[in-house]
Parts: sequence; structure tokens; C-alpha cells
Amino acid sequence: MMMPPMEETRMDAREAGLILGRLPTGPLNAITDVKDVRVGHVTLSRGDVQTGVTVVLPHEEEAEKALFYYGCHVLNGHGEATGIQVLEDFGMMSAPVFLTNVMAVGRVYNGGITFGYGRDKGLPTDGGWPPIVMSIDDRYLNDLRARAVTEQHALEAVGKAMGGVVDSGSVGAGTGAVAFGFKGGIGTSSKRIDLDASTTHVGMITLANHGQREELVIDGVPVGKKWKDSPFADHKYRGAVGVVATDAPMSPRQLNQLAQRAVAGWQRTGGLLDSITTAMVVAFSTGIRLESTNEVREHRLEFVPESRISAFYRAAAEAAEESVINALFRATTVTGRDGRVAQAVPIDTLMKVIKTHK
Repeated sequence: MMMPPMEETRMDAREAGLILGRLPTGPLNAITDVKDVRVGHVTLSRGDVQTGVTVVLPHEEEAEKALFYYGCHVLNGHGEATGIQVLEDFGMMSAPVFLTNVMAVGRVYNGGITFGYGRDKGLPTDGGWPPIVMSIDDRYLNDLRARAVTEQHALEAVGKAMGGVVDSGSVGAGTGAVAFGFKGGIGTSSKRIDLDASTTHVGMITLANHGQREELVIDGVPVGKKWKDSPFADHKYRGAVGVVATDAPMSPRQLNQLAQRAVAGWQRTGGLLDSITTAMVVAFSTGIRLESTNEVREHRLEFVPESRISAFYRAAAEAAEESVINALFRATTVTGRDGRVAQAVPIDTLMKVIKTHK
């Protein structure tokens, strides 16, 4: 009796021998290389329900009332999000950033508020709240009408958040994601920047749910065209959302620019130019920590000088690009709603195509 073929071992791009960008990675090659950043997932994978919640916390538990400068960039706001406008007005944040599906934004937001009240009963907006929730449309694999994500799942994701190695691929909010006709999902990467005697990091986490097959570009090679005539997951409701973090001291204006460069990094992989593709990035810096108190009358702050900011912008673009490819390389094949299948990208075949063009 013939056995079904086994799926390839999943791995990051670098483990497969693909080195993207000029800058070195952090030790984990993950957003958690930025000090104190934590990530948590809740994965819902049962039949027609293929979805979940991913959360990024900007601080360790002991500093939950600390404030951090914030930035954002939206290339196309076709997806649903909440919490962003308030934080743009204040330019600071301390709340979690959640990623989920488009029909779960309200429930996840409620979970974030419940978590916040447990932390601070006053929960003032000038204390870096409300939480941010960004979403994708994962209806190709997930039954959105089931509304499977609950407030409790958001709280559970926060409870699971930790530093260290970040689970990626078909997990959390990436469970039902499709990218470039392959299985998409959660991807992460980081870049290390050495300036004088200090070492800083820029880290990125991406929820990749965008791109058509023929648009996929990896390391400058149009690999998607290799499969453009083969069967693929025809996902019409595309989008990418993500978070870029740094431990370098940056102003809100610089963080807006950092978020812009992250979207530019996504664009290197293709698939963000049509009118219905969401592309949204939130940025924050842990390099400046302000206290949520009325006793402070003034702040005297130092930021990365403009003469040195370009290295950080490059780092954001490179980490964003690599995070998308890592999402593809880590994702496993998923069968979801109505028996639809999103196949994991064939890493060995893809690497042969890249090597042929190099």
C-alpha cells in the first residue's frame, strides 16, 4: 500500500540557506530580540474553523504602566482595525497589539479592555490605551460566520505571551492565512545594528495573508511565475498586518517612518499594489520609557540622530521582507472551510528555482 507523501520539514529561510538583506539578524531572528517584547498565540483549528489570535506586548509584566512612543503606517486600510486613531493623537502606547480575523475585532478589543482593567481600573487613554486590534480576512480557509474567536481567547493569548523563540507559520492569527496562493501565516525576523559601543535591534512580526501566486518574489527572483499555471488557493480578500519594534530611542515621527519602511520591505516580496489589499504596520520603541503619572512636569529625551537613522530604516525593510518569507517557509498545509486546501510552499523546489536564477 502506498503511503501519502510526507510534508517537508518546515524551517526559516536562513535554515534553508537563504540569506536575505545586508544586515545581521538578532540572536533569535525574531521580534523578541527587542528587549522585553513578548508574543502569544491562541490557535483555533478544527474543521471549518481555522483562525486565532496573536498578541504582541511591548513590555515585561513589571513595567505594565510604562509608556512607549508609537508610530503607524497604512498603505491601504481595506481591513478592519481599532485603537489606532487614539494612539496617533497621543503618540504613545502601553497596551497590547492584537492580530486576528476581521470578524473578531470587537471581541478581541473587549478582551484587551478586560485585561487593561485588571491592570489599571482607571484605564485612561493618556496611559497608552486603548489596545490595538488589526485584522485580516481569512475566509478562504476559515468560516468567518462561525465567529469562533471570543474575548477569552484574547485574554488567553495575553496569558501565553512570552519572550524567546516565537512560534510561526500556521499558528495564532495566521492559522487561516493564505499568501501568494500558498499557506501563509505568522512570520518574524530581526536585524542587529551596531552603533559605536551599543547594539540595538529592529524586530518585525507579520501576519501574511496577501499576494497572488505569480507576484511572489524572493531575494529578487520572481519565483511565483514558476507555479502561475498550477492549482493554488485563490484567495481574493488579501492583506498583511504587522508590528515593528526597536529598542533604539525614537520619536513618533521616526517610528512612522520605520513603519513605512516595513511596508516597503513587504513590497519586495510582491502583492500589495491592488486596491483591496490591506497593508498596515504599527511601530513602537522600547528605547524610551515614560511613566504614566501626572507628577512629571517635563521630559528631556534623546533620539537616534537623523544622520544615523537610515540604518534603522533599512533594518525595518529587511526584517519585514524576511518575516514574510519566514511565514511561508514555516507554514504547514491546512485544510479548512468546505474542504479547501492551502498547500505549504515546497521549500526544496523553491530553493532550486532561486539558485538557478542566481
